[in-house]
Amino acid sequence: MSYVTPTPGPTAGPSSAPAGQGTGVTAAIRATINAAIAGLQPQNDGKNYRLPDQNAFSGRAETVDAFLLECVMRFNVLPNDFNVLPNDFNTTNKKVYYALSLMKDGVARTWKEQYLRSREGEQYLAEQNLWDNFANRLKTSFADPGNRTNAMHSLKNIRQGNGSIDELNTRFRLLISKAGLDITQNAALLVQMYEDAINP
Repeated sequence: MSYVTPTPGPTAGPSSAPAGQGTGVTAAIRATINAAIAGLQPQNDGKNYRLPDQNAFSGRAETVDAFLLECVMRFNVLPNDFNVLPNDFNTTNKKVYYALSLMKDGVARTWKEQYLRSREGEQYLAEQNLWDNFANRLKTSFADPGNRTNAMHSLKNIRQGNGSIDELNTRFRLLISKAGLDITQNAALLVQMYEDAINP
């Protein structure tokens, strides 16, 4: 759409038409129209899109799949379609760091800390440098045991075995969360379960 300024007629004397009549559109009106037209033109080339922040992972078993799905969407779909942060997720380490950064509280944070300790000295944050291996480990760790009864059963039978004390602590806290136990109210019971779990 373009605007063509009418060609003004001969210069008129004192008897010319009143201002705004017979002289085309005034400069102020032309500026308003041009500004409106400009506002209709695409101004965003994709670089100015800002994604809403992703919610932190709560550590609840029923949210694991949704959390990982949104991570993968950000890794693959959005950079390709909108040119958003094209280099932020171009390695597996960056993807894993991103997911871990969203584990901020509670059992999710405990799991993150234990996971980082378990990868100390390794070249990559994920086994074989594969995102799927990290995702599978996360899903396995937070898998829904079915219900609180199963979680309680697991708590009673959990043992350290050949694992480290950090690994036991992480599993123990996850099961407490899944069983819906209040740590303060059930302190004596949990202390007994923990003492049974650790190696002599």
